[in-house]
Amino acid sequence: MLQAALKFAKQVIMVVQPEFSDGTVGAQYRRTDALPQVLTDRHQPTGHDACVLMMAEMQLVYEQRSQELERRIVDLERASRSGSKEHKVLREDLRRVSDQIASHMAVHSRGRTDIASTAHIEQETLASEISRLVQQRLQSLARKCVKRTEFAAKFPQREQAPRLLGAICAILLPPGQPDLHQLRALLNVPEEGSLYEEASAVYKEALRLRQAAEASPLDCVWDTACPTGSLVDLERQEVWPGCHERRTVNFLIAPGYSVNSQPFLLQQVFAGP
Repeated sequence: MLQAALKFAKQVIMVVQPEFSDGTVGAQYRRTDALPQVLTDRHQPTGHDACVLMMAEMQLVYEQRSQELERRIVDLERASRSGSKEHKVLREDLRRVSDQIASHMAVHSRGRTDIASTAHIEQETLASEISRLVQQRLQSLARKCVKRTEFAAKFPQREQAPRLLGAICAILLPPGQPDLHQLRALLNVPEEGSLYEEASAVYKEALRLRQAAEASPLDCVWDTACPTGSLVDLERQEVWPGCHERRTVNFLIAPGYSVNSQPFLLQQVFAGP
């Protein structure tokens, strides 16, 4: 019913619109003979006529706005596709330029001892990661498990956590071979739970760091030599917090790490008494 009324209104507007034009051009297109009978008399408008005309005008405005929005959407879609293509091209150009710069710098820095190579920078990062593993994650695990294991009970209270940490490092880091079952047995950790997940995570991290050291083109060496009873060698050893630097070495906690005979990470030793 509404659609029929709108269709009728459009026909009326197309015919009546010139009738209400003030210009002579519009007047010449008057077709009063084509008007419906209800609108032929301009001096006798009805409420129904006004309603139909208003609805027709609203419909036309709606259609015009809809068409304009559709055109804008099409334009935006085209612009988006064009921008996406340009972005891909620029990203590829940037990657190509970055590769050229890296190759250029590698050629000009080769053989120069005053410029750190990429491999040296990678080893510095690796040494920092090893240090964080020992100082944070392994030490935290040792403190959580120190009361669970019989290993540390035979040592003085002051040495129990560092002793257990040293035993953990001996399993995960050289000269030992990483073994999750051996680590669980040392810490008395069950096969499930938060402690097991933490032990498994540090085991995987130690494997990753060791593999990264082995894959380096540089000469990477783990410094594990630590004669007990000798004076602390501050050039290759660092005493554990709370120990005195002038005392003798009691035991090794974590090995050192050197690259091309340069120490990147000092040994962690417990000095006492």
